[in-house]
Amino acid sequence: MTNQVAKTSTQNIVPVQAEFDVNGVCLGLVGPGGQFFSPPISTDTITNSTITSSTITSSTIDSTSIGATTPSTGAFTSLSSTSDATIHGLTVGQGGGSGTGNTALGVSALTANTASNNTAVGYLAGYSNTTGTVNAFGFSALYKNTTATQNSAFGQQSLYNTTTGDQNNAFGLQTLYSNTTGSSNSGYGTYSLFANTTGSYTLWQHETGVDQTYLNQITAIESYFETNVLGVGAGTVGAAPAGDNLWTRCERIEPDFIQSGTMDVIITGKGYADDTDNPSSPYFFNPDTLKIDMKEQRREMRLRFHSNVQSGDYFLGRVMLSLETGDVRGTGSP
Repeated sequence: MTNQVAKTSTQNIVPVQAEFDVNGVCLGLVGPGGQFFSPPISTDTITNSTITSSTITSSTIDSTSIGATTPSTGAFTSLSSTSDATIHGLTVGQGGGSGTGNTALGVSALTANTASNNTAVGYLAGYSNTTGTVNAFGFSALYKNTTATQNSAFGQQSLYNTTTGDQNNAFGLQTLYSNTTGSSNSGYGTYSLFANTTGSYTLWQHETGVDQTYLNQITAIESYFETNVLGVGAGTVGAAPAGDNLWTRCERIEPDFIQSGTMDVIITGKGYADDTDNPSSPYFFNPDTLKIDMKEQRREMRLRFHSNVQSGDYFLGRVMLSLETGDVRGTGSP
């Protein structure tokens, strides 16, 4: 039996130092020259550590891929921040101060705010607000509002100069722009109530259809027209009026309208030239009404046709009247 020949190999062995985390996991090695060597990390867990200038390849956060080699293209299940965040130059958060329930979306939106339950969307929207309650949508909407409450502005620079005026509503470019302390104003449409400063008005620039529309509230637009003075002179047909002191009596009206909804007619007029008007009660009629019988008499008689119902509309045709001389005019109204 022959003896085995021993074989040897020579390797350079140098002293090194190892760095471990609190869980005993090796984070890397430090050579004699102070060079740090980081071993590849596969399934290790890193806690409370900072990774600098490293490449993350084919990894996940909470089981969501964060990209191949570029973490910036990753998708995250949630993102939390205890202060306002800036994303591609856009401020997202609650605005300045310690108020709760605020929504600020836009550079410098609600910057000075300390109150709660405010919403500002747009660059400089609600910028000066401190303790007011506002809804500001658009560039510099409600820019100067400080302590005013219950103001709503929708549109670029709408309610721009309002400081302490309350309960204003502005819809449109620079609507109520000059308003400062005016309250209970409503402006609808570009430049509506632009020059108003301290008054209280509601201005409608446009009506939808035949009704007045305000948000989800639809109401009728009242409309009427009135005839000129009607009168019948005493005497036979073809003869000169005798000039007797008689009333003019209306006994029937035959309406001729293309109409939507119910209308009414009022007989009004004076007993004497310098007397006051004496209107009758309204006589109502519908599109299928053929005649309206009455016995109304005045010296200076006028007819007022009136509409005040939702979706009401009308076109006048040829209305027929049954007029005759009435009683002898006494003193005062008939």
